[in-house]
Amino acid sequence: MATTVLPRPWDSTFFGARIFETHLSDDHVDDVIDEAAAAAAECLYLFVDAGEVAAIDTAVRSGARLVDLRVELGGRIDPAAVAADAPTRTATRADRAVLIPQVRQLSVESRFARDRRIPDEKVGEMYEIWLDRCLDEGVVAVPIGSDSGFVGARTDGGGAQIELVYVDAASRGHGLGRALIREVVSSLAVSEVTVVTQIGNVAAQRLYQSLGLRSRTTLAVLHLWLHERNL
Repeated sequence: MATTVLPRPWDSTFFGARIFETHLSDDHVDDVIDEAAAAAAECLYLFVDAGEVAAIDTAVRSGARLVDLRVELGGRIDPAAVAADAPTRTATRADRAVLIPQVRQLSVESRFARDRRIPDEKVGEMYEIWLDRCLDEGVVAVPIGSDSGFVGARTDGGGAQIELVYVDAASRGHGLGRALIREVVSSLAVSEVTVVTQIGNVAAQRLYQSLGLRSRTTLAVLHLWLHERNL
């Protein structure tokens, strides 16, 4: 079966390397790697269904690094039906300086931070850009009277894509995450919501499930730097 390797122009420019991606549903890893090499790729992102153990194993044996196991959840959230567990507001550009340390902390948990070939500073810078996009193109919700967390989201096809979620350790378990999500959903005037989190982040999954979201897909994400592949 033919497979397709697609360029990632933004990532390539930002990280200074020729980066491509592919989405696999079965074990065609060798074909994909050959295709990436023919395209002069330096790095290949592989997105594989988490149940495709053979494909994941082949990718790892070929030199790819497993950098994430993630689950996408989705569903409808009625903001009026979610209790206001904590007072929140919509952030503005004036809040950016306070949000930067938080988004930098969030970046440490990303798949890019697990790739030893990507400098930590570039990962943090990428998350700052992500925050700016949410501020400029979507909504960022923050708690009133504290800098203990934030949620950033943008609209996508009539729904909301929750892109950044951070609550500091001392504030977790007190309803702040629920309140911040309620704020962005209300501000964006949508009810259909999608969010991605790590499979190992059970607390986050419980939060999203308590809001009515349900698991849709689970993916393994691997990064293969072509010069490190095992031929």
